Amino acid sequence: MRLRETSLDFVLPAELEAHEPPEARGLERDQVRLMVSYRSSDRLVHTRFREIPQYLGAGDVLVINTSGTLPAALPATAEDGRELRLHLSSRLPGGVWTVELRTPVSATEGGEQALTTKPFFGGRVGETLG
Repeated sequence: MRLRETSLDFVLPAELEAHEPPEARGLERDQVRLMVSYRSSDRLVHTRFREIPQYLGAGDVLVINTSGTLPAALPATAEDGRELRLHLSSRLPGGVWTVELRTPVSATEGGEQALTTKPFFGGRVGETLG
């Protein structure tokens, strides 16, 4: 299956961003938010992780993201002048970082204009960002 860029586009309101572990927010680990996606009908359900057993059936695939993230998005400029955001994920041995390139986009959320980002797939190996 090939992932389409448009399938990754969404607006995350700032108030829904998790900037600290659940325990620091007074939650148990299994009280974090969970989004359940039904591929066959494009239906989404918003629930809590502790409810996950009721959504799983025989043969289902559960994807767990164990990557660490930091609340770090650095402004960057590509060699062609394109404005980007460099999201830092994990520091690896030898001072190497796992990063994600994103491009800023304007979005309308509840009638208000918001700046968000979407994945940028045009990065090149060896490109220097300013």
